[in-house]
Amino acid sequence: MVETTEMPRERTKYQRLIALAQSQPPVKTAVVHPCDDVSLQSAIEARKLRLIDQIKRGIDLVQHLDPAGIASADLRECLLIQIAAQQAELSKVYAHQSENGDEDLHRSFKAEAELKLEERRRAMEVAAQIVQDHLQLLQKRDVKDLAKSLHVTPEEVHAGVEFIRTLEPRPPVRQGKDLHRAIPWRAAC
Repeated sequence: MVETTEMPRERTKYQRLIALAQSQPPVKTAVVHPCDDVSLQSAIEARKLRLIDQIKRGIDLVQHLDPAGIASADLRECLLIQIAAQQAELSKVYAHQSENGDEDLHRSFKAEAELKLEERRRAMEVAAQIVQDHLQLLQKRDVKDLAKSLHVTPEEVHAGVEFIRTLEPRPPVRQGKDLHRAIPWRAAC
């Protein structure tokens, strides 16, 4: 049996995140429902000790594991985290492409690739706007109102919606009842 020394990319990413988490000091936590003076005072004290900030950092770390958006508070947050992760990946592609810019022998291929990257970037921008402010219109499948609200063309709305459809609205940790209703449609135009 041959053993390989290369680890899959995802496993390496998890190991880096685990190492990062292990390097952090232990997080003291308290679950407080401020229904009385003592509970309210405890919540205020936790805030003063910056315990809440540490918890938020931990949640942020978990949300950026694979799949991105895991442990999100709601559908909007989950999708926005996924969009941001893919926008970051696309930025890396742009950066790599500009580093190798003038050495490309196939200029027509380069121009076509740049156009596709720009279309993808724009679809992500529109998708982020839809998710941030117009999930109800998305659920209604109202392309005209979405285009009007976003000041974009119906084609840009369709590209944004198609991008949203590639996202995972139900990360494995949360299986909310209403999450599956947000994106189950294809544009008919």
